[in-house]
Amino acid sequence: LILSEKYNIGKITALAEVDMLRAARARKLLMIEGQTIESALMFRDKYLMKEQVCKVGILTPQFAKVDNAIDLINFIKQFGYPIII
Repeated sequence: LILSEKYNIGKITALAEVDMLRAARARKLLMIEGQTIESALMFRDKYLMKEQVCKVGILTPQFAKVDNAIDLINFIKQFGYPIII
């Protein structure tokens, strides 16, 4: 915040995917245009991304959030093979 006041920062760029959310938060704090927190979350979290594209009518394969092996087993039981993780 202090640096932005001193140097009039107008852009923030993330050099690595892991920094995209951090950069989006900094943009929001400093009121700088660019990728939003919501957009960065969808970019990093493919489950959120697929949920969003389904909402706007884009066809996607079956998908599920997999937090553990049981989730994966249940998905395979429901939809079968092949799968992509």
